[in-house]
Amino acid sequence: MPPFNPPSRNTRPRRSRFLPALFILAFGLTGCSHLTGQAPWPGGKDCGPGKPPHDPCMAALPVRIQASDLDPSNRLEYRLEGDLQGLAVADEVLLEFTPDATEEKIRTLAEDLDGALVGAIPALGIYQIRLSTPLKSPEALGTLLKKLRQDPLVTRAQPNGIGSGSAVTPLIPGDPEYGRQQAVLELIRAPEAWNISKGGGVTIAIVDTGIDLDHPDLAGKVSAGWDYVGNDNDPDDEHGHGTHVAGIAAALTDNLAGVAGVGWNSRLLAIRALNHNNIGTNSAVSDAIREAADTPGVSVINVSYGNIMKYPLCQAVDYAMASGKLVVAAAMNNNTNTRYYPAGCQVREADPGQDQADAVAVGNTTLADVRYTGPAGASNYGAWLDLAAPGVDIYSTAMGGGYTTMTGTSMSTPMVAGAAALLASAEPTLSPAELKQRLMDAAKPLPGEQLGAGRIDLFKTLCPPAVDVPVPDVVNRPQDDAVARVRAACLDAAVRGFETSPAVPAGRVARQNPAAGSLQTPETLVSLFISTGPLAPLLGFAGTEDYEANGRLWTRYRIPVTNWADFPPELFQAAPDLPPCGLNDNASRTWVDIYNGATGARIYGFCALGAPSDLQRLWFAVERGGAPPAGVYIELHDRRTGSRYRSNRVSFP
Repeated sequence: MPPFNPPSRNTRPRRSRFLPALFILAFGLTGCSHLTGQAPWPGGKDCGPGKPPHDPCMAALPVRIQASDLDPSNRLEYRLEGDLQGLAVADEVLLEFTPDATEEKIRTLAEDLDGALVGAIPALGIYQIRLSTPLKSPEALGTLLKKLRQDPLVTRAQPNGIGSGSAVTPLIPGDPEYGRQQAVLELIRAPEAWNISKGGGVTIAIVDTGIDLDHPDLAGKVSAGWDYVGNDNDPDDEHGHGTHVAGIAAALTDNLAGVAGVGWNSRLLAIRALNHNNIGTNSAVSDAIREAADTPGVSVINVSYGNIMKYPLCQAVDYAMASGKLVVAAAMNNNTNTRYYPAGCQVREADPGQDQADAVAVGNTTLADVRYTGPAGASNYGAWLDLAAPGVDIYSTAMGGGYTTMTGTSMSTPMVAGAAALLASAEPTLSPAELKQRLMDAAKPLPGEQLGAGRIDLFKTLCPPAVDVPVPDVVNRPQDDAVARVRAACLDAAVRGFETSPAVPAGRVARQNPAAGSLQTPETLVSLFISTGPLAPLLGFAGTEDYEANGRLWTRYRIPVTNWADFPPELFQAAPDLPPCGLNDNASRTWVDIYNGATGARIYGFCALGAPSDLQRLWFAVERGGAPPAGVYIELHDRRTGSRYRSNRVSFP
């Protein structure tokens, strides 16, 4: 990754990272209370009902991963399966132990290695051992790990992998470029989705380089988590990557300034696991995911980081999703189909015991809905990806209070995280697996791009197809009407977007509820009429309006045909060769008649429609105060061929 020179921090002084010893002591005493029910630590004691054996609160052992030395001189290449090469910390190893390994035995083992126990992830049973002298070669690291794996107390020994964030160096900021952001948001249909959900009551955890906690477009909605680089509780950004990611996910929106975040009202939790060079370790990122999973209110965890070494990232993802938190991660920018982690932590290739490790792997697309393959770092691809989102020249928040553009799967990932937050807010009972499936079901397929289910569609995610209405029960007859519960806002844009299972031609679904367009009602009952036979008009009810004519008061009932675009224009061309309509000798080829649904009596007719779009203007009237028919239907009569097209029946409240 090229070096990054962060923008000036002259807008405010850097906060002190000094932490009083008394605070550290208090944290050590209270910081474990949330670990109830998690993986046991070796060497502890049974703490009684409600707590697991070997409770870490009862043992004098570390409760967090400690910051690693990521200087280039302290890195080693490490060969993985399939001749892949990864980077590892030269003076650290990560160990797991048998339940009978006491604290004394663990510390003795560390001392025998000429090292010390410096950190741990209690929930995952992982220990961080730091050697006094860095290993000098990959062979030395391999020899040490082999020796440790033969120790009867050790169940697992792994290097501490090094990875990075997945964005390229920011471009030089120009004008606000809101038009570019607007194009991206409209492509993923965010404005339509915001009519349904604004993400309230949901927190997105940003595991990254931290967040500029004083940025005017983020301040007030960011909570400070732990800083695994500075070993303190000040996760302020020193690179810019995390601040940019946070703005995409959930910048302050509708505040007449800056940019809009996909998650709108969602809150943010800043957890710093990557340093000022946008680099971090698998252990720090894993513990950060664990912390996010243990934080109340968090529903989605964004990880714009990747590494071909998966340990212990997949254990952390499994823990998070078992805790009810969806992990969304970047597929990275290496133009390869090689699996990167934690994005690659998925059920279909999970290690034993990790049956819930199913992160959302996100690729990068352009505004043309193709995989980004440009010079800034081509998106990874392959069967292991789940979704894609735009990630090219994305305009978002920058360190120091400004704005900039970045490119990469790091930018695509928070768009998906923001979409997940909108859905989690609208339907809080959905599990992480259900959230992921809804996002994938709604995606726009991108054939040949190898980007999973495709590019995200926020509106369709929040308004899923009405596949739960069986077609045989809703054929085009009144007695077979079916009722489905859907959100009112889902019908506001166009009921033509509904789908059926099995599929029927697009547009053959109508709504029948005057409140269907009201955004004040979160849910409304609608009748869905689905035709599986020949083309038929699908009638809806669009409300009433009062008017005066011939000295009398009337109420007009508007009954538009919702699938008018399915009818060819030639059906409504002028037909002077056919019998006139009254004095009009230039009437349409096709006439429309409205019938009483109960008696079959003709109520009214239209004989001068000039285009299919005129089918949206159908109506009939009753005298003010009078009752409308119990229901109506229409017939389109093609006078040239004799064909008749009968609609569904519409009733009125």
